[in-house]
Amino acid sequence: MNLSDVLSGRVSNNLFRDRIVLIGSVSENTKDFFLSPFSDKKEDGPGRISGVDIHANFTSEMISATLDNRPLLRTFTYWQDAGLVIFFATLGSGVIWRWRSPTKGGIALIISNSIILGSTYLLFTLGWLFPVVPSLLTLIGSAVVATIYLANQAKELGRSREFFHLIIDNIPDPVFVKDTDFKLTVVNEAFCQLINTTESDIIGKTDYDIFTPDEAEIFRHQEASVLETSQATETEEVITNLNGETFAIATKRSLHRDGAGNIFLVGVIRDITERKKLEADLRRTAEELTRSNDELKKSEEHLLRLANHDPLTNLPNRKFFNEKIQQLVKEAQQEEQLVSLLFLDLDGFKPVNDNFGHDMGDVLLKAVAQRIKNCLRATDIVSRLGGDEFTILLPRIKKPLDSSIVAEKILKTVSSPYMLQGNQIQITVSIGISVYPFDNQDTSELIKLADQAMYEAKRSGRNQYKMTPQLEKLVALAPQA
Repeated sequence: MNLSDVLSGRVSNNLFRDRIVLIGSVSENTKDFFLSPFSDKKEDGPGRISGVDIHANFTSEMISATLDNRPLLRTFTYWQDAGLVIFFATLGSGVIWRWRSPTKGGIALIISNSIILGSTYLLFTLGWLFPVVPSLLTLIGSAVVATIYLANQAKELGRSREFFHLIIDNIPDPVFVKDTDFKLTVVNEAFCQLINTTESDIIGKTDYDIFTPDEAEIFRHQEASVLETSQATETEEVITNLNGETFAIATKRSLHRDGAGNIFLVGVIRDITERKKLEADLRRTAEELTRSNDELKKSEEHLLRLANHDPLTNLPNRKFFNEKIQQLVKEAQQEEQLVSLLFLDLDGFKPVNDNFGHDMGDVLLKAVAQRIKNCLRATDIVSRLGGDEFTILLPRIKKPLDSSIVAEKILKTVSSPYMLQGNQIQITVSIGISVYPFDNQDTSELIKLADQAMYEAKRSGRNQYKMTPQLEKLVALAPQA
């Protein structure tokens, strides 16, 4: 039917009643033709559709939607389509990455494709046009890319294992290689001998499958630290093999990364059991030597004390006194100081021994020694020469008269009654005094002069002190000076 037939009335009016009539040109000269998904891609190929036909299809869809209560077709927005593409790209790569098995990955992809096609049909029945082709392409494309990447990674992993095997098999020390999941991937023969197992029995296992829980926890902590910091470390640990034998080891751990980005933790172990035993033996020997040295030192100090001290009163003895007076006189000569010597002899000591026994005499001597010490400065030295004879050295006195002050204090203290073992005993002391350098500069002469002054005190009635004649002259002249 053409337009001239309609205009001349040769077309029945019933054809137009209750209908929508579209008028348009289908002539090739108008070039009002468009390509559709069913058209040939060539511009002049078959299957092109005219503009009026396109409008007729649109009109038919709208009328059918109204009369048949069928929804109009709707599409997603640009950003929704982009989000779907990103989602399916992530899904495809994620499925392959999750299972990493061609069989499991292929099954997962088939299920995913079926879900996409089923969703497309379901949405189409609801009036939605789902971008099925882009979704399938991105799903499959990302899966292919992930598969290629994993294949390359697996290839590099295999090369790395071969490389590790080639290197570590020639190392005499135990060596292990672990992945980032702390699973053993490569070990050498020395490691297997240390653990007392075979390579096939431990590959793919973690330390918790091989060692005691405490040891495995320590190893995991050390290795996690290396993975976290990427810093090589060397630590000393204890390891127990499958036979229950325990070894002391030093382990150096470091990271290795291959061309595909695979990260490996490489550990080299040195058996330091013998070294630790040797160190322990050396420590024990050192401790024993220290103890022996301490004991020798104590013995030496004890022997020295015995050699220089009176066993009864625990005061320095004659030997110590002779050495000390020479030392003090020498120091006094260098520093121009005075040194006073007091020579003491107890009055009436023999009757104590005769009346109360020698044991009581010993007790009395110890009590007298203690009283004399209480009268002196910390720098003064009191010695027991033997029997009931004592000497006192007073270094760095300011004047000779200071000696008499000390002597008077000793006379008063020593002469106070003693209560010993239920017995009251009273005893006195005679004291002779000499002073360096006024009396003499020779120590032997100083001792002789003090001894003579002490005997003079005894002849004069006892329980008193006497100075040398030279000192008495100096004391007598002191007020006039």
